[in-house]
Amino acid sequence: MFSIEVDRFTAMICNSGWGFWTPDTARDFLAAERDAIEDLGLALGELLILFDASRFSVQDQEVIRILRHPANPLYNARRGAFVTPPGLGKLQIRRGNPQGNIGVFETNTEARDFLLAV
Repeated sequence: MFSIEVDRFTAMICNSGWGFWTPDTARDFLAAERDAIEDLGLALGELLILFDASRFSVQDQEVIRILRHPANPLYNARRGAFVTPPGLGKLQIRRGNPQGNIGVFETNTEARDFLLAV
């Protein structure tokens, strides 16, 4: 359902999600992401977060609500990037990004270039 990797060299949390999530999966993901951030040892405003959602299924509104919560580390990171295929997902992500610190891309390379161009 998800994987989380810590890249200490770039201070980046690299997430990947796939399939259909339940609300419990979304909460488990956020808890695991917070653990990875704590392991990295940086404040939220110092780190970069990449979320590869290219294999993510359309999610239930309750799952989206949990992931869009302002406490989600992505919304407090220095910069964030989503990898998604073209379509509605991009529009939903852009609408849920009032801070403007999150980019939406079609490839991991584009997303990493955006994150590291700080």
